[in-house]
Amino acid sequence: NSMMPTLLTGDFILVSKFDYGISLPVLNKKIVEFKKPERGDVIVFRYPNYEKNPDYKGADFIKRVVGLPGDIISYSSDHLRVNDEKIAYQDLGLYQGVESGVQMTGFKHKRELLDTNPHDILLDPKGHSQIAPKLRVPDGHYFVMGDNRARSSDSRFWGFVPEEYIIGKAFGIWMHYDDSLKLDRVGGFD
Repeated sequence: NSMMPTLLTGDFILVSKFDYGISLPVLNKKIVEFKKPERGDVIVFRYPNYEKNPDYKGADFIKRVVGLPGDIISYSSDHLRVNDEKIAYQDLGLYQGVESGVQMTGFKHKRELLDTNPHDILLDPKGHSQIAPKLRVPDGHYFVMGDNRARSSDSRFWGFVPEEYIIGKAFGIWMHYDDSLKLDRVGGFD
């Protein structure tokens, strides 16, 4: 549920492993770099702290990049700040729906205006999400968050994502199958 409403359980996603460059798979070494991840990109990456939590060894995660190398990030009272600027969002009302058997109706549905990548997020009406104190993103690392801020295990909990752990950029849904095939989910996402 961590990437709701952008992604739902049952979404099959498309990921470009070449947006950021070409790597040698066995050595995990980038041999050609095209561009760096940008704020707002949805990325797939290896869990960064699997040494401390072996249950996640080999697990791929998907989150949204909100902090770039050198950025100062903080999150409190359900507001993201990047380089001491509060990121604005538009109120879209209350979210309606159930996901993976969890009632999500009544969550606050917002459109976060992050650089040139506006995207929808969910906020828990019962209280604020996990805070992140003011942190500087180290060189070669990224700060990532789920779009369902109250239900996401992300950089607020386990720290920064090293660039070499990034597998690729997610850019769309090619199929959705949960209890039935839902073609209205197919396409790109924010």
